[in-house]
Amino acid sequence: MSEQDQMLTQRETIELHELLSIEVMAKKKLKTTKTTIQDYSELSSYVDDVINAKEQNVEELKQFISSNVLQ
Repeated sequence: MSEQDQMLTQRETIELHELLSIEVMAKKKLKTTKTTIQDYSELSSYVDDVINAKEQNVEELKQFISSNVLQ
């Protein structure tokens, strides 16, 4: 497969940026929500897990975008 075949189209790049934006906003909302639920340890723990998953998703998307767009 040639290098040009591996590059993302403009539409794919835009869609990935939109997905990245959605993940970042969801993470911010969860962090804001977490401050209101500190008294509920199980729920707070679950929100922490979801926040960590969102952070991992964001990092993976960033790596994928940079490796496919900057070729």
